[in-house]
Amino acid sequence: MRGKRIWRQSSVITAVLVLSVLVGQALASTKATPHNANKGAKRLVTVTETVAATTSSTSYVNLGSAPITVPGAKTAILEIRFAGESQCTGSALTWCTVRVLVDGAPADPNSGTDFAFDSAEAAQGSWESHSHDWTSAELTGGNHTVVVQWAATNAATEFRMDDWQLTVEEWFT
Repeated sequence: MRGKRIWRQSSVITAVLVLSVLVGQALASTKATPHNANKGAKRLVTVTETVAATTSSTSYVNLGSAPITVPGAKTAILEIRFAGESQCTGSALTWCTVRVLVDGAPADPNSGTDFAFDSAEAAQGSWESHSHDWTSAELTGGNHTVVVQWAATNAATEFRMDDWQLTVEEWFT
């Protein structure tokens, strides 16, 4: 009896150690960008829209934008959030995607049309609120533009967006 208990305890300890290694490897594959904790958000820009729009474009098209100014001698990183009420209608295994560009370059995470903001459903009526965050590369002083773009992954898919907000926080580095 005692031998079985020791074997079980050893098995549990081994399983915990293996799981710890696997979790550590999974966490090590994520991309972390350190930020200076002594600096803070200096500006906040929001853009909202309450008029519904639709697209079936399989190429990204502009949905909204926000101008950002970094003071001359400063550098900044932008934390960008987009949230909205979306509906993605189409055939199975398609989705609707959103991305953010800063001065024409995709913000991180940059996964292209692989990012599903909303999954397609065959019937209309599935309204859902979705959101996602992005981070810009470090920006130098001057004027910059943040653009939200959207697309469907299939031309027979309709992407409808309503009541959305684009929020940009400017963090000086």
